Amino acid sequence: MKLLYLGDMAGYNAKLIPALLDKGVECKLLIFQEKMIEFHKKSGNINKTQLEYAPDINITDTESLVDFIKKYQPDCVFSICTASMVRTSLLVSVPWIMQFYGSDIRWNKLSWLTRFLLKFYKLRRNRYYSVTTPDLLLIKKDAFYVDMPLDSDFWKPIEIEREKNTIFFPHRFDDSKNVSLIMDVWDEIKEKGVHLKLIDWGDRITEFKKRFGTENMTILSFMSEEKLREEINKSSVVWAQFGYPSCAYGDLYALACQRPLIGPDLSGLPVDYEAPTIQCKSKEEIVLKTLELLETPSIENFEGRKWIIKFHDNKRVAEKAIKIVEEIIRRRKKK
Repeated sequence: MKLLYLGDMAGYNAKLIPALLDKGVECKLLIFQEKMIEFHKKSGNINKTQLEYAPDINITDTESLVDFIKKYQPDCVFSICTASMVRTSLLVSVPWIMQFYGSDIRWNKLSWLTRFLLKFYKLRRNRYYSVTTPDLLLIKKDAFYVDMPLDSDFWKPIEIEREKNTIFFPHRFDDSKNVSLIMDVWDEIKEKGVHLKLIDWGDRITEFKKRFGTENMTILSFMSEEKLREEINKSSVVWAQFGYPSCAYGDLYALACQRPLIGPDLSGLPVDYEAPTIQCKSKEEIVLKTLELLETPSIENFEGRKWIIKFHDNKRVAEKAIKIVEEIIRRRKKK
């Protein structure tokens, strides 16, 4: 089997491809944005996968990308959803899966041209959708659901001294994570002897600094995965993203590291998604649960890691992706 991945979001494909390679699948990941190359370098993903920057191999427009696909002859293409990717998908016959990751489709941020081209996408045979979090199935009901892959051998509890009364929010600080709620909660508890850690990353982090200053605060610079694992393991409690009913990568990391995670209500999703999080429906619940956990003598007995290995381990996700492509190939042969 040969797979081609075009584009990436939050390192999703870069995390999955090593597991696919281990299972004997030939695959390649092309990145088109220089900022994503920088993201992968900082995160430590750049050396873990067959990843190439498209301009470095003379892929600079739709025509050159089509030529590359025809020469590479993959069994299936997985791509991000942009106007250029939809347009390219309409010019080749290979099976194609358009990947929807999150905020662009949740908040209808796709450009008008992308939305227009998507009207023609599934008129071609062998055109499919996939989503990475179950809440997106509420929008794309006919999509394959492929869990976000995570290297559970890396994301795990480590021997390190815990920081007392410390809350960590390991996410980009912007509207997609509902940081307005995070700020309101912090306003309620900032005088109660707790310490908050944020990453200096996101459109609204400057607003947070202006509103609260730096008292009882640590603002961390963007960090490698090794450093992020360390910070998660040191923390008493981790706050999930509250922008939508699913677990983002920072949430999954916390569960894999066996840290107690306070997150959004996950009921009502169209798949079995019983994440072992402390689920809250309101600001008041978040405040209450946070303070209760910080006062608990032992908070080491959560079952997050077992759930991660069952659903999000990259080996399991690779197996799921392979089965989907095998099913697509079978369908194609029947036509």
